[in-house]
Amino acid sequence: EHHRKAISYALNKKFPKARSLLVVEEDMEAAPDMLWYFAQLEPLLHKDSSIWCISAWNENGMSPYVADMTSLMRTDIFAGSLAWLLPAPLYRSELLPNWPRKNWAKHLRSQAAARGRQCVVPEISRARHVGRDTGQDVAGAPGRAAQRDAAIFFAASGPSAVDLQEGISDL
Repeated sequence: EHHRKAISYALNKKFPKARSLLVVEEDMEAAPDMLWYFAQLEPLLHKDSSIWCISAWNENGMSPYVADMTSLMRTDIFAGSLAWLLPAPLYRSELLPNWPRKNWAKHLRSQAAARGRQCVVPEISRARHVGRDTGQDVAGAPGRAAQRDAAIFFAASGPSAVDLQEGISDL
């Protein structure tokens, strides 16, 4: 319920002319290029009607199986959870009027919400889940794998901006 209220407030009161809305969970850590990632992909939401969501999270993007920072993929499942971008008109006309009282994430993963559209996800996630109280990575990954994932984007020496033009053209 708090997601619906926050999104409704953002779209109807604070940003009534917004084209898109980026939702960021409070218990996540962003990669240095996360906002640039969304800025590069936001136009796709308005050019390609088969895409309804851009996500910073790839739930299958685990080391050592990921390597390409420019690679993007389509998925039939809502891959939000942590940070996602949707067109504002879609929120207003489809999602907010039908927002469930419980389990919003399950609803957004349903075919009824997706309506045959897909989400775009990065091969290498631009966000990671950390505990609300502990600040620790809650993925349960073995130590070395988690450190490798963190080294890719979450270290001070990580890239600050990755050009996604090649990945966009492959979609």
